[in-house]
Amino acid sequence: SDVITFRDKYLTKHNGLIMPSEARLWGALYHDDHWYQSRIQYWQDVYGFDYTPILEKVKSEQFENPERMHLRSNGLISTPSLLFNLDLYTTSIEDLKEIKARFQGSVTRDAMVHGVAFWFDVLLEGPHHKLLLDTSAAAGYNTWSQVLWHVMGPEVQTGDDLRGALTISRRSSGSYDLSMKIEEPFETSLESLAQNAGNLYQDMYERLEIEHAMYRHAGHLGRFYEDGVLAVGAVF
Repeated sequence: SDVITFRDKYLTKHNGLIMPSEARLWGALYHDDHWYQSRIQYWQDVYGFDYTPILEKVKSEQFENPERMHLRSNGLISTPSLLFNLDLYTTSIEDLKEIKARFQGSVTRDAMVHGVAFWFDVLLEGPHHKLLLDTSAAAGYNTWSQVLWHVMGPEVQTGDDLRGALTISRRSSGSYDLSMKIEEPFETSLESLAQNAGNLYQDMYERLEIEHAMYRHAGHLGRFYEDGVLAVGAVF
């Protein structure tokens, strides 16, 4: 919405460039045994103690809302579904008050469903060049990461149809209410209220673990900065 607000205030109607000029949101079913073992099966044996009686409480507190995290590139188990595509030259603030999208795809391998993954890409386009900034897990580690809405679904089979709906409603405060319904290959409904970048939960242990590995791989941290290698994301 900030891009649109600045566009309407400062950009003339007949010239000027907007970067990004196009934004797309994608979604797909997700499976990750490593995540499941570390976040769910972990409670079955915590230093010799069985905490499974509190597991439902853990799920309700930790997994009720979407979680920002770095997903595994091989974790997608359905074809990516394009949920919406915004042309930032023409989209209005009014258009963002409520966005309704449909999931449509198919399952690509047999697996247990652990959630629905979301990511975005944006198009940076000038007079002579264009660049697609992709934040998917397949594009590699990036500062935006991805979002996982946890779903303890059943095991799905290759070729199963994926059908569902996603609604994003913008509040006057600028936060968003989210609702998702999966219709096929299983049925479930989820709702998350008043979400924004400030309260979107992130698994900080997961982030620190990955970034620590990056620093370790680079060797001396001072040289890492000096050589200008630490550039996760894009600078304009």
